[in-house]
Amino acid sequence: MKDWNSVFLSGRLTRDPETRTFDNGNTRAVFTLAVNRGKDKGGTEKTPYFIRCQAWRKTAENIGRYCRKGRHLTIAGTIFANRVAGDDGDDRYFYGVNVTEFRLAPDGRQRDSGEPPDEVKDTAKFFGGGAWPSGDGVPS
Repeated sequence: MKDWNSVFLSGRLTRDPETRTFDNGNTRAVFTLAVNRGKDKGGTEKTPYFIRCQAWRKTAENIGRYCRKGRHLTIAGTIFANRVAGDDGDDRYFYGVNVTEFRLAPDGRQRDSGEPPDEVKDTAKFFGGGAWPSGDGVPS
């Protein structure tokens, strides 16, 4: 069986996405998605998972344009890992999701004038294939 690196998550943005356009023209959006874990046996809400996410190019531009803190998103992508050398010389790994596609989930709130176009609201290929990350975490 081939290895499979696919992630599908649904949650809320913990803050507005940070977007940056690099000298080569690529745009990256970085954000954290809070994903609920449900309730324990006693009925108490569990602490949500906070998942670091990044998107590139047109996906990043659309996330930066239409997504704000508290917005409910469903994302599809792949896991990436970054290795950082610690002060003690040991390597530390940080994991996140390279977002290849997203969908704005209905949130029941009145929308401002920034209504996204249909191709952002209803991504036709949402559960289709996506780009695989290269060694530097940038999807090809």
